[in-house]
Amino acid sequence: MAGNIPRRKGSTSISMTFLIIASFIIASMVSGTMFYSTKLILESVEKFRKNAELRLNYRIYFIGGGFNESGKCIFVILENRGKIPINAIDKIVIVYGGVGSTFKPEYSSNKNLGSWNIREMFYENSRWDVGEPILIRIYNVSNIIPPYFIELHLENGLTYSYRFGDKIG
Repeated sequence: MAGNIPRRKGSTSISMTFLIIASFIIASMVSGTMFYSTKLILESVEKFRKNAELRLNYRIYFIGGGFNESGKCIFVILENRGKIPINAIDKIVIVYGGVGSTFKPEYSSNKNLGSWNIREMFYENSRWDVGEPILIRIYNVSNIIPPYFIELHLENGLTYSYRFGDKIG
């Protein structure tokens, strides 16, 4: 009789039930994690694709820039070499500065200290046409030490950054 140990039939079926439930929970967690990871990857790929498409259509080239003593302004000449015009150029956000300082001026059609404005070189139509250079003037609120930098933040989310040289009289 010592070799015959009675088995409980109920405990085996309860153990199997717990194992089945646990395996379903683990499978759900793994598939949920995989679904979420796949979603993140697809969103990143889509964002990269849109950014690459924007970069193909919008290209801004730095022509030159410096400091104008008589006008008390930093100036930058840029050209739109993209495939499409940039509308609402007064909506561009500019950040500029020099060694140890940065500023974010507001757009103004006047020459106010702490503001910036645009002069279209070819067409005065409030948009930056393809092939058109523009002159951006930033009226200083402080003495900025070169080298200068300027960042243009377009409405479509693209940012262009340029660093440039010494004082130009």
